[in-house]
Amino acid sequence: MPDPAITKVEVAMGAVLDAYVPLADYTIVTGRDPSEAFDSTELPLINIYTESQQFSLDGEQHQTLHDCRTNFEILENDLTPGVMSKKLQTAAAHIVAAFAADRTLGNRLQDLQELDLAPPSDTGRDVAGASLQYSVQFYTPRGDHFTIVGHGGLTF
Repeated sequence: MPDPAITKVEVAMGAVLDAYVPLADYTIVTGRDPSEAFDSTELPLINIYTESQQFSLDGEQHQTLHDCRTNFEILENDLTPGVMSKKLQTAAAHIVAAFAADRTLGNRLQDLQELDLAPPSDTGRDVAGASLQYSVQFYTPRGDHFTIVGHGGLTF
């Protein structure tokens, strides 16, 4: 079975961060439940997951516009939980810089905008963290949430 379109977007975002040299020390994972435990050997870690999706009809193109809230949960094990340390802020700034060069993610997306940076939800983990949230917008054909319709009609 093919991956849903949002999973394809998360994987492509993960590939961008994997290739971004200033984040080379981070383990990049996609789609993991934020309440799931992480092995300490994986830290520092960035978990990419989508929190919500809203859908609307683009009547002119007869496509569905997906407006998603995607989180980049940054986890560290040597910092104070609940504190937005310089290390966490720097990692978030590198994520923003990595996507600034191509906000269409290789022509897949209509838009990609950072929204906020906050401590992640309390999951009982004994690690420090921050969650950088993005607004992610892309199109799919009506009734087909597996195929991304990018710029110029390219499909992914």
